[in-house]
Amino acid sequence: MLATEELNSLTQQLGYANIEDAAAKQVVLVLMSKISKYKLEVNLFNNKYKCSLSEALKKNKTENFEYEDDLLDWEFAALALKKNQELFNKLTK
Repeated sequence: MLATEELNSLTQQLGYANIEDAAAKQVVLVLMSKISKYKLEVNLFNNKYKCSLSEALKKNKTENFEYEDDLLDWEFAALALKKNQELFNKLTK
């Protein structure tokens, strides 16, 4: 493993102020990627069912396993989107 001084030198050559700056910017990039992924997934379900998640949860689709599976995936994507957006907003203030 490289020593801290060597890592700082490398990160500066890449345009970062230091290791912490590089790490913070990489975290922001990862969050942006996750936000994009979960937005796409939520939008796919919105389009598939032609409604929002909150509207879909109100509908009674008993014994429809595909719909129930989609609801679980949809809910997860919506929660993950919210969580990652909150982290992104916190880091980019």
